Amino acid sequence: MKKLFMVIALAAMTMSANAQKVGVWYGLGFNKITNMKVDGVSTADLGASMKMYCSPVNFGVTYTQEMGKFDLTGGLSYRQKGSKVDVEGTEAWKPKFLQLDVLGTYNFYKNDEGTSKFGIQTGPYVALMTGTDSADKDAVRKCDVGWQVGVAAAVSNVTFSAGYEFGFVKLYKDEMFKELGAAKVKGTLNQGIYIKVGYQFGL
Repeated sequence: MKKLFMVIALAAMTMSANAQKVGVWYGLGFNKITNMKVDGVSTADLGASMKMYCSPVNFGVTYTQEMGKFDLTGGLSYRQKGSKVDVEGTEAWKPKFLQLDVLGTYNFYKNDEGTSKFGIQTGPYVALMTGTDSADKDAVRKCDVGWQVGVAAAVSNVTFSAGYEFGFVKLYKDEMFKELGAAKVKGTLNQGIYIKVGYQFGL
């Protein structure tokens, strides 16, 4: 039992000795949703294809616990997602989200001082839609859950990251199509490429 307490104490001391950092970031998002398919027929085949667009409304805060070459980061951000609709006279759908990220990063390179590093990161996200933009609020789901994967780097206190995220939740509800007799509705999943630049403060 004494050995167990010693191991726990040593682990706690190691965690406290490792760097903890709070950061802020701003980035660009290149967003789209997948085309809707109703009984195998895609909206793209009907002339309503979903296209990617660039959103400048992306910023957030992070908390990072550094553990050797491994970083664990939690973050809260405000994002603009959605998709451009390739139909003349139709504007892009640009809903706003509050997003919670949990990312694990493995740094392939990290200098002895810990001021420069480069690695890959991955982890889940949960996003809550705060603004539906032009969509009927009763036609869309307010919560999105997905996964992201990318690369991350830091030079001194400046951070850089880029990656790809993919949602698991159909953003548009399909009840109205099923009421019209459709058997299967697919698509409208979130997709996005992000590029972020940030600054971290050591605790």
